[in-house]
Amino acid sequence: MRALCQEGSKITLAIYIVWWYFYSCGTLAAVYAPAMRRVMGILLVLWLGWVVWPVRWGIGLLGEEHLILLQNEAELRPCGGFTTAYATLHLLPFRLQFHNVFDLEQPLLRPLPPAMQGFTDALYFRDAGDDSDPEQCAAAHKSAYAELTGQTVDRVWMVPLSVVERIAAVVGPVRYAGQRVASKDLFALLSRSVADTDRHNLDSLADRKDHLPALGRAWLGRTLWRPWKWGQLTHAIGQMVRSGQWYIEGVSRPVVPTEQSLELLLWNLGGGKTNRYLDVTLHTDVRELQPNDWQLTTTVTLRHDGGYEEPLSQVWTGTVEMHWPVAMGGETVRWGAAIAPGGQETYSSTIRHRGPLSRWEVYVPRGLRLRGSTTVSLYPQQSLQSRTLQVREHTGLAEYEILGTAPALYTTTWQSVPDVTGPFLTYHQLLTQAPEQWDMMGNTMGVELHTNEPVVLGEGFSATIAREGVTTSATDFALSENGRTILLRFRVDGVGERRAYQLGLTGVTDVYGNPLNPTQRWTVIDKRPMP
Repeated sequence: MRALCQEGSKITLAIYIVWWYFYSCGTLAAVYAPAMRRVMGILLVLWLGWVVWPVRWGIGLLGEEHLILLQNEAELRPCGGFTTAYATLHLLPFRLQFHNVFDLEQPLLRPLPPAMQGFTDALYFRDAGDDSDPEQCAAAHKSAYAELTGQTVDRVWMVPLSVVERIAAVVGPVRYAGQRVASKDLFALLSRSVADTDRHNLDSLADRKDHLPALGRAWLGRTLWRPWKWGQLTHAIGQMVRSGQWYIEGVSRPVVPTEQSLELLLWNLGGGKTNRYLDVTLHTDVRELQPNDWQLTTTVTLRHDGGYEEPLSQVWTGTVEMHWPVAMGGETVRWGAAIAPGGQETYSSTIRHRGPLSRWEVYVPRGLRLRGSTTVSLYPQQSLQSRTLQVREHTGLAEYEILGTAPALYTTTWQSVPDVTGPFLTYHQLLTQAPEQWDMMGNTMGVELHTNEPVVLGEGFSATIAREGVTTSATDFALSENGRTILLRFRVDGVGERRAYQLGLTGVTDVYGNPLNPTQRWTVIDKRPMP
């Protein structure tokens, strides 16, 4: 459907141009002028509507001063990426000026984020956005810009390289510096141009970030001469702004972490553009150890898929940072990392949570691509119900992929159906190994029982064996730490090889109070050899 609409935009514009020619210059103009005027008006409205409607929110931005941050998510930060350049923009009257971010070299008067400590001695404008919440990040950059320049702006735009690549793909390749540059070439061209610099030449160093503005002007010129591309372009821009990939303060849909969210952040503080080659997986195991007593373990694995190619693919050096949900204590865990091409590192953290739990959220900021999974394991004998998990009895698995183009909040929800089934025995025989304090000599017989789930021996617990109308109660009993093995000791009259007893149990329940069937009997064969 989208492709059809894009072709329709071209056809509509072409028809409009043909009708305009006949109306103004053609021999039929005098005869059909009124009808042509109406048709042309309708076609013009349709075409302009197709072009303008996706960016209708731009009308409210016309009289404001904007600060545009050009970010590179290949050098990842919590806010989306290293700020490689910035621009100031006023739409009406139009005024656009690009700047090298290194022009703002004065340190900010604020402390370093903990994740950056040890990597730098001061906080600069290029790293002013240390918060993954786009709204907080925009506010931090606005404040930092005012602090460094004394100028205020009304709104902040954050434009990652992926946006530039997508726009370039729509418009098509341009000629630049004697070569044909397509969208797929943009990243490597910019990165290598910045690195291929005479470090002793001040002019070269000052100009090393000028390629992006020059390429931007080339693509802008190409766009102006291709009006049939305008509709496709504005639709792409509208979608990226709504999602927050191209973030415009006050316009983009805010996706922010909540008190229920696990938040994963990567700080690429060395190693060039290596986040482009970093494969990130995130797995969380949510396990109910006891009713409403949960153990949560999150494991992050970073694998470097690239080979060594400076400045694109180098040793990734930085900080892996994870914030546990505020509702679960909000603990922050950080790991310093240095991952060489072809290498892999794994980091893990575990917490306990007591209380009901039926929801798990993972928040991923702009620019971070990952593959994730969540396993949920309820306390046994319950049933798990969920629309977001692949369910197997009391366990479930969710797998997902986050492409990193916009802030993402992945949510897994479930319900537990209470256990209403009593426990049962899965194994019973004579004791093979008794507790040290038990004397098993003479006429003492021990019985070992295994249950399908942990059980509780209540105050009314009793165990008996019966043979030929004679019932004998257990003199001692013990329950294992895992609650699934019961040991019993009985006094019997001598040893009888292959002698059969009927075992009965009462007062045995699972942790939810469901009783083991007190009327059931199990046959225990005395297999001890005769003296």
